Amino acid sequence: MKFYCVNDNVPTETIEYLKQSSSQRVIDFIEVNAGAFEPGTIFVDSKDLLFRPAISWRAVQVEQFLYRKGVSTFYSDTDGPLFTCSNPNLAFVKAGLPIPRYFTCNSFDPGLLRNQVDLLGGFPVVVKVSGYSRGVGVIRADSIESLVSIIEYLVAQGVSPNLSAYIPNAIHWRVVVVGKRAVAAYKNSTIENDFRTIGTTSPEEIYEKPNQLLEEIAVQSLEALRLEFGGVDLLEHESGRVYLLEANFPCYFAHAQIYGNCDVSGAMLDYLISKSKKHST
Repeated sequence: MKFYCVNDNVPTETIEYLKQSSSQRVIDFIEVNAGAFEPGTIFVDSKDLLFRPAISWRAVQVEQFLYRKGVSTFYSDTDGPLFTCSNPNLAFVKAGLPIPRYFTCNSFDPGLLRNQVDLLGGFPVVVKVSGYSRGVGVIRADSIESLVSIIEYLVAQGVSPNLSAYIPNAIHWRVVVVGKRAVAAYKNSTIENDFRTIGTTSPEEIYEKPNQLLEEIAVQSLEALRLEFGGVDLLEHESGRVYLLEANFPCYFAHAQIYGNCDVSGAMLDYLISKSKKHST
C-alpha cells in the first residue's frame, strides 16, 4: 500500500504532517509534483491511497489522471475526482442545510439589486466570488452605490457572484471533518480593520470536536458534495442558530495541528487505510 500525494506549492507543514503520519503507519509516501508530472511514469494500484492537498487546476488534472477505480480517496463517488459539484449552494439548499439567504447576481441594475438587498434584510450585504481562499473574493457592501459598482465590475469580468445576507454577532467556526466525524474545530477572530476573520492561534479556542449541531451540519455539508474530508465554515449566531457558509476541499488542515495539537493528518490516513481495506474484502 502506498500513499500518493499530489503537491503544487502546498504549505510545507501540510506535506510534512502527511508524510509523518504515513511513516508512523508504515505506508510509503510518494509525493507527486504536479508541475513536473509526466504521464506514464506513475501507476497507482487499486489498493493505494490518493489525496490532493493542492488547489491548482494542474494538480486537479494530475489527480484525475492518476485515479482509477478502487483507489481510496476522499470522494464518496466511485468516479472519484472526475466529477465535482458545480453549484454547492444549491446542493446545500436541496439537502435542507441552513445557509444564509442569497441571490446569484448576473445584473448590476440598481432597481433589481435594491430589491434583492431588501429581501436579504438590508445593508450591509456580502458579495462572494467563488474559487478563492483565505477570504479573498468576499466583499462587504454597505450601500447601493458601492454594491452597484462592485457587481458591475464583476459582471464585466464574466463573474456571477453570490449576494448574501450579512450575519452579525456570530462566531465564525472552521470544522475539519474526516469521514462522518469532526476531528478538529476552531474559532476565527476578526481581522483588524476588516470584517473578515482569520483562524485563532490560541490553543484554548481549538477543539478536537465541536458541539453536536456544528458537527452534524459540517458532516452533512460534505455529504451533499459527495466528499469525505474538508474544512467547513459555519457561523454560530448569538441566538444559537447556525449558518453554513461553505465546505472547502481540499483545506488547510495543518492549522488545527500546529496550534491545537489535533492529529488531523493521522485521522486522514487512518480513514483512507480503512477504506482501502474495505475495498479489498
